[in-house]
Amino acid sequence: FVHDIGGIGQIEIGAGSLHGFDAKGLAAHFVDPLAEPVAAGSGVTAFTSLTAGLVIGDGTMHTDNLAMTGKDFQLTLAGRGSVLSGAVDARATLTTADRDVPLVLSGTWREAVVARDDIALRPSLDEAPGKPAVRLPATAPPTAAAPPEAAPPAPPKPAPE
Repeated sequence: FVHDIGGIGQIEIGAGSLHGFDAKGLAAHFVDPLAEPVAAGSGVTAFTSLTAGLVIGDGTMHTDNLAMTGKDFQLTLAGRGSVLSGAVDARATLTTADRDVPLVLSGTWREAVVARDDIALRPSLDEAPGKPAVRLPATAPPTAAAPPEAAPPAPPKPAPE
């Protein structure tokens, strides 16, 4: 039955709260590059606005534009969740007054886990300060074959008598 449900929609929620995580606490926690992932707990995030476009089909719900705004933060998220198993897979950016924190959301609807998205934090070679970008060709150009070694000169013939 759930596989047969499909559609496109938009949600808009005014003031509300998200239970399980504290947005400001997450931002502070993930300043540490070695910070452990955080499981949903007793934290609460009050927000002033939450909007998202949703696509539902094949047993999943997908968004690429969820935006949650609160007094001192903004969260943008793109990802999907299974209506059948509850599995969640999403990427988000949590923005506070002093930092942008890229996040990965996994687990399930009921037992979500948030981790720092270290892949999003890696600079590309072009952005690495003080380091030239190295570009390798897709295939190495053919190399010219070395010329065959010349045979050593023959010894001189003795002069006729």
